[in-house]
Amino acid sequence: MCSSSRRPGGRGRSRGSTTSSGSIWFPPPRAPGSRYSAGSEFPRRAQRTAIPRRSSPTGRTPPDPRNPGRFPRNVHPPDTARPRVAEAIVVQGMRKRFGKTVAVDGIDLRVPAGDVLGLVGPNGAGKTTALRCLCGLLRMDGGQAWIGGHDVVADPIPARRALAFIPEVPSPFPFLTPREHLVFVARAYGLGDGWEARADRLLRDLDLEEKRESLSMELSKGQKQKIHLAMAMLRDSTVLVLDEPLIGIDPKGAHALKSWIRERAAGGAGGIVSSHSLPLIEAVCQRVAVMDHGRLLAQGTIDDLRRQVAAERGTSFEDVFLRITEGEGYRA
Repeated sequence: MCSSSRRPGGRGRSRGSTTSSGSIWFPPPRAPGSRYSAGSEFPRRAQRTAIPRRSSPTGRTPPDPRNPGRFPRNVHPPDTARPRVAEAIVVQGMRKRFGKTVAVDGIDLRVPAGDVLGLVGPNGAGKTTALRCLCGLLRMDGGQAWIGGHDVVADPIPARRALAFIPEVPSPFPFLTPREHLVFVARAYGLGDGWEARADRLLRDLDLEEKRESLSMELSKGQKQKIHLAMAMLRDSTVLVLDEPLIGIDPKGAHALKSWIRERAAGGAGGIVSSHSLPLIEAVCQRVAVMDHGRLLAQGTIDDLRRQVAAERGTSFEDVFLRITEGEGYRA
């Protein structure tokens, strides 16, 4: 058998090499107490240690090397202007489409803290889609939105904690009672002492006391909507987004809702109320935005809108609304 004095592999390693005597060569045993135990043929490879990355001088996460020039989703570029905390809701260039249908076409909205904006428009105007994008229930195709100063995409958890949302279609948990819905809200948001008395009062004010132990699947549409009202009213939310909150609600429930909206606005909360009930908009909203075909046609106080359509001061809000929407192809 051929022999070689040089050991293949080098550095004291052997890969089946032989010595002049024909025996297989192994590295000599290491001394006791050495780093590697005696009889180890190969030293272990050094393990790489993760070194924490220092923050950049600007205090922002550096751009992703896989996407040069782009920042991670949870970090805003340096030139992005964050809304002030005094603004409850900010929407910039929101866009949303479904296939070839443009549902929301680049709308901008600002709602200061303490103000309530009424969002009105004909059926299919894009109001519900815009509100669902604002709440993070739908992904925007373009633009940005903030709730209480928190980006709804980058910081969804704090944004939703500040939010009280009432959907257009009531959809409570079918196998929970009205009382259990309020218990769920209290535990999920970690409400402190006093929520139980408040929950009992809400059930009485909304005429749900007799149904407090009934499953929600057994209730009427109006009673299901009242469950959503009670869940929203249980917390002291700083941002309100209400989509057709009066659907199926009786006069007593409507009165409780209006009082709650005024109370929260007086406490510094801001929000958006979308409704076909123009009297509700007039009663609780300081400003109005008229929407159609996914675009905003007009914004301002009701008096501002009257001036835009050259209407007399005593002209009803309904007439003002019809004049604005008819100019853009109003659909009955």
